[in-house]
Amino acid sequence: MPEPALPVKEPKVLIAGAGIAGLIMAILLDKAGIDYQLFERHEKVRPLGSATGLGFNVMPLMDQLGLLEELRSISKVIDGTMIFKEDMEVIREIRLRDNRAM
Repeated sequence: MPEPALPVKEPKVLIAGAGIAGLIMAILLDKAGIDYQLFERHEKVRPLGSATGLGFNVMPLMDQLGLLEELRSISKVIDGTMIFKEDMEVIREIRLRDNRAM
């Protein structure tokens, strides 16, 4: 005789941290109708005033979230970047102009 099926429970996701990854996960889960709780150790979520670089591979995700046009309106596209050692010696220069797809 087959064993009775276990009742299917709706998933509940716990998200640790309200950084960019945690907030994007919360948006995606919300759009999918999946219950979640977002935990952040700081009392308030606030911008830190630092620059954030997003690669071109992230743009389809921003479009899926409905954030691409707003992101474009507040962003600056960079042509390249440099990586330095502690003594400011250049380790590598990365040219991005040829990869611009945004």
